[in-house]
Amino acid sequence: MGDLDVLARGEAWQRALRLGAPEPTISGYGLRVVHPTASIEIVDRWTPGWSTDRLIDDADVIDGVPFMRLGDILRWKIAAARPKDHADITAIRHLYRVWTGEVEPLFPPASEPSDAWRGTRGNA
Repeated sequence: MGDLDVLARGEAWQRALRLGAPEPTISGYGLRVVHPTASIEIVDRWTPGWSTDRLIDDADVIDGVPFMRLGDILRWKIAAARPKDHADITAIRHLYRVWTGEVEPLFPPASEPSDAWRGTRGNA
């Protein structure tokens, strides 16, 4: 992973502004704040044709953290047609085929965590 892109609005965008001065995005559409110590870019809007509110409101929430829906990521990467996105597009399409049962996963499902992983020694 090269960096993490974060789409923010409202209070989240205001908090991002405390990290640094906003600057125009590379696309020229909207503003971005680059995190001073991590590879994180916070933007106030996505690219043209993508509603910030819809992307945030429709996000999948995993462990309390909202993530852009995988279908939206796939559509965006296909539309962007950047060479660096080809591997991601292939991986997402493969994942959809795994989910539908069309192909087997690249890796077998993980077994239950061991007692050592859980931090217990299994002593009776």
